[in-house]
Amino acid sequence: MYIRPYQTSDKEILADLFYTTIHSINIKNYTKEQVDAWATGHLDLEKWNQSFLDHYSLVAIEDDCVVGFGDIDETGYLERLFVHKDYQGQGIATALCDQLEKAASVNEIRVEASITARPFFEKRGYQVTQEQQVKKHGVWLTNYKMKKEIIYPWLDWAKELQFIAQCALAYTKDPYDKERFERIRDISAEMMSYQTNMPFDKVKNLFCNEVGYQTPKLDCRAAIFKENQILLVQERNEKWALPGGWVDADQTIYSNVIKEVQEEAGLIVEPKRIIALQDHRLRHHIIYPYNICKVFVECEATGGEFVKNIETIDCQYFSIDELPPLATQKTTLEQISLCFVAHHSKSWEAQFD
Repeated sequence: MYIRPYQTSDKEILADLFYTTIHSINIKNYTKEQVDAWATGHLDLEKWNQSFLDHYSLVAIEDDCVVGFGDIDETGYLERLFVHKDYQGQGIATALCDQLEKAASVNEIRVEASITARPFFEKRGYQVTQEQQVKKHGVWLTNYKMKKEIIYPWLDWAKELQFIAQCALAYTKDPYDKERFERIRDISAEMMSYQTNMPFDKVKNLFCNEVGYQTPKLDCRAAIFKENQILLVQERNEKWALPGGWVDADQTIYSNVIKEVQEEAGLIVEPKRIIALQDHRLRHHIIYPYNICKVFVECEATGGEFVKNIETIDCQYFSIDELPPLATQKTTLEQISLCFVAHHSKSWEAQFD
């Protein structure tokens, strides 16, 4: 058995495997009415295909036949994991899940597991956070929200080696020491490359491209309100986020927020107050090879209008109860909720981690 990336030509085979597995395996834990509603046999194959292309998706092959598949998104949500009815109990789900978990650069994996799949995930260290009822074509089914914390000690080691080497290179005068610290820096990049399957040169360019004493990167986000709705911009992946981005070296927080909003939303704004300063590691599941301080700034729009650009394709105002799919590596529901609380407070004091 071997595992390969998903291909568009797999879509019909996976749709058939999905239907057959549910009607043959999950029927042990659900009624016929429930499995009929869960797997109707009438998938929109184009949407089905696109969902795999949008995720990290794998297919297991045995004897030239597809015997399993799984996919996970960039936030660590494991959306599907299915094994052919005739290949159950042969370690295929374990092999797929091992690779999916390794590929996700997050500190927490989440899944909504069926009654049938729950024991499998519990053996892998997942814990139930909520039993829920979900509705499929008018029929209610039970499943479980589960999560598993992922610890990456190698990432902490690589980051510390990079930090030590970068700081030493900024201050050492000895050419021999400089050569040694350059090698330490390369080792940190090699660790990252090995664990993430990214090319060494790409990792080194992203991970080891700064000089001087290493400090967290600054990311600023603007909270702009109109009639109890908050402004979000739609990125090219069709997910939504608060307008903002990295703080440029020649900018202040104040000026950078103004610049980012004008570039992404086309609006002219006046920053009013700091809502919060947050450590990315404590607020997001997605892991970066460097630390990030996110600064949320409440702003007032004074003019301008949206123009399509290279970063965003739309901007709209949304109420807290009608938020679109979020680019959670940049903006989470909790962060938007915090902005609403601050907006309605007359005596808000900035929060910080």
